[in-house]
Amino acid sequence: MADDYRPRADAVVIRAEDIPADNEADWPAQIVLAVVETVSTPRTAIKRDWEEKRERYAEAGIPVYLIVDPNDATWHVLQLDGRHYVETAKGIFGQEITMPEPMGFTVRTAGWHPYGGTAA
Repeated sequence: MADDYRPRADAVVIRAEDIPADNEADWPAQIVLAVVETVSTPRTAIKRDWEEKRERYAEAGIPVYLIVDPNDATWHVLQLDGRHYVETAKGIFGQEITMPEPMGFTVRTAGWHPYGGTAA
């Protein structure tokens, strides 16, 4: 979360043609297809990524929320269903992530490592 309490994703997915011409710092939520958060280790960060940001992104109408959690070497794809996210896929590091349409691309996780550990 930024000082203004707006969430700042670790990564966002948008269409190339939707990149704002003025490259403004804050992109409108309407162009964001997905947000990605990598969970940190402090309890406050875990709560922020799993609960607070999840609620904020849902309120903004962002269709997909990908949570990468190196604490337990898992990933979770959540899709917006009305006003709340529903987990539609999950896996462990080493398993590929297939992003839902309209993205439809695959994310390889073979080289991902849990905190303090080795590749899964």
